[in-house]
Amino acid sequence: MISHQKIIRDKKAGETKLFLFNDIPESVDIKSSIVREIDYNTASKIIFEYEWLGTMPTFSTHYFGIYFNGVCGGVVIYGISLPKSVLDSVVGKKYGDKVRVLSRGACVYWAHPHSASKLISTSLKILDKQGYKAIVAFCDTRAGEIGTIYQACNFLYIGESSGGKEYFIEGKWRTGKGAAEYAHKKRNLSEYRQRDRSLKHKYVYLLGNKSEKKEMMEYLKDKIKPYPKRKLCE
Repeated sequence: MISHQKIIRDKKAGETKLFLFNDIPESVDIKSSIVREIDYNTASKIIFEYEWLGTMPTFSTHYFGIYFNGVCGGVVIYGISLPKSVLDSVVGKKYGDKVRVLSRGACVYWAHPHSASKLISTSLKILDKQGYKAIVAFCDTRAGEIGTIYQACNFLYIGESSGGKEYFIEGKWRTGKGAAEYAHKKRNLSEYRQRDRSLKHKYVYLLGNKSEKKEMMEYLKDKIKPYPKRKLCE
């Protein structure tokens, strides 16, 4: 299966009129590209256009973009997850308040092939300096993802997760307590739909100092598994 984002980028590359940009930057040299924090509105333009879910996460705390000649070519978003027990379970309750979820990310079709890896790796360094201890990321198999970018960035793979429901609200499939409550109120309407959540691959990246990483690895050691591989027939 080809990933959703590759399908979208290929489609956008073939369009004669672009929604986001009038011109491609003169240079997309990865060495001269700049990664910096951005705002919600800048991030949302690319997420709405390119990302699998096509929605912005509810509880976002950090937005980063990669720039080529002043033009944003990709974004990554970090935030928190509810209930809090989800964060506590990543590397232990001691560090739960310092765990963030990599909740959205996408690059435009013309961005350098290494844009995503530079964007993620640089943003991780910034979050590390800000005192965060671990990042967790999920890959939705329904979107054709196995986590190739996280493997390239040396995340740890800790298996698969699934369970719960997701609800079709205002044209998008949504999860979480808020979505469940809203859907419950609308369940007698004709447009009410729900389904089981898809299987997701789960990755973790450790930040912090040497002793903190050692402590978190002790918590994770029995969960770490070999990276999943894309099937040859896909």
